[in-house]
Amino acid sequence: MEVIHYLQLIHKTWVYIMGSEAALKFVDGDAVRELESRVPGISRCDERHAEIQIRKEGIFRAVIDGNQRDLILQKLKQVEHLIPSIRTLQEDFKYLRPCLPPLKADVDEEDYKLLPYDAKAWHKLAVRARELGFSSDEILRLYNTDPDREVAIKALYDARPPRLFDYGPNFELIVNKVTKAFKTAKPVESEGPPAKLTSHMGERVARRCGRVYSDTYDKDRHYITPENVTSKVQKDADITSLFVRRSVFHAFWGWQDDLGDSQGNDQRNDQNDQNTDDLDAIMNDQNDRNTDDLDAVNDQNYQDTNDGDDVMDGLEGEALAPVDQEMRDAAVSSINPNRVNCKISKH
Repeated sequence: MEVIHYLQLIHKTWVYIMGSEAALKFVDGDAVRELESRVPGISRCDERHAEIQIRKEGIFRAVIDGNQRDLILQKLKQVEHLIPSIRTLQEDFKYLRPCLPPLKADVDEEDYKLLPYDAKAWHKLAVRARELGFSSDEILRLYNTDPDREVAIKALYDARPPRLFDYGPNFELIVNKVTKAFKTAKPVESEGPPAKLTSHMGERVARRCGRVYSDTYDKDRHYITPENVTSKVQKDADITSLFVRRSVFHAFWGWQDDLGDSQGNDQRNDQNDQNTDDLDAIMNDQNDRNTDDLDAVNDQNYQDTNDGDDVMDGLEGEALAPVDQEMRDAAVSSINPNRVNCKISKH
């Protein structure tokens, strides 16, 4: 189902950009290569890149009418997620594949291990459940339970097992003292969560799909939260690795609003115009650093596709043949997830 969501997003995104399903025949390989993994509706750097490619007719060469090209550009400027392709699907599936073995092990009914009770984890779950509007006697009980007290009791009994030792009539007093000691600890101040967007060079396009780099994983893993995944994102100079994780998450599990809120985009146009001068400086700096190696990055991306571990190898009972170069370049015009013989959940 995750791959169906991704295929559906590929189809819907490119139909939206082109204006109709019939117009998908005008999508060329250069357009896919230049636009995949970019998000012109959020990143001004990506927006400027798309505009340059449209103006110099580097992409969509079969569309010769100037007004039609302008319409395509306007659509591109409203796409608020990474533009997907067959290649990005192949690469991003590598992100899910390592999750399969532990998940299969966890659901093995013949041999399982009962995890020890974790008072703090259950308390956090109850707090979160109440925040989301859930209510039950068990949720209320866990919510009102002091996890520090539960941990203190467990620590005392682990240190001196009841079958061998007796704390005497002062046990409750001892528990209270240990609990009070826990509460004297002060949280260590850490850096704030990484922003979804930055005002300088963000995540390179070459790093926006495929396996996650260890440095970005260590930085972002604690911030892939419901709030960060679902919150509205304002347009900025460029996107960060956390925004990439958010976009890949939605690609596999579906968007609540696939193509964003066009009205919200229109309302932000005035603010975006005010930032044009700053963007010029950013783009000039970016071009100075990146123009020379842009072709090399693209070539490397496509040369590496053959090690892409066929997208569906990790799925039970079904396999997707490797996508060859020609299909990858023209895949958008031929993919229609609505023809897949299964039910697609609406999000």
